[in-house]
Amino acid sequence: MKQSLRLVAAARYYLPVQLKSPPEWEAQYIEYLHHTEYQLALESLEGIGNLHTGYAEEPLFWQELLLAAQHMGLDDHATLYSSKLVSAQREQQV
Repeated sequence: MKQSLRLVAAARYYLPVQLKSPPEWEAQYIEYLHHTEYQLALESLEGIGNLHTGYAEEPLFWQELLLAAQHMGLDDHATLYSSKLVSAQREQQV
C-alpha cells in the first residue's frame, strides 16, 4: 500500500505548479490519498493531467501514473497512461 501511495503522490509533483483545473479537483485528490483510496486518487490526477499538455515534465507525469497503475494491477489504466506517455514524448520531439 505504501508503494501505491508513493507512486500516486509522486505523479502530482510532475504537474505544473499553477493548475488550470478547479482547486476542488486537487483537494479531492488529496482527500482520496488521506483515505487510502489510491485508485480514485489516480483517476483524479488523470483528470487534472488531461487538462495540462505540452509542458516539459508531462512525460514524467504519465510515466509515474503508468507505474502506479501497473503496481495496482489496473491494466486498463496502465494501457491508457502508456499511450499518453508515448504521445507526450512524441510532442516533445517535434
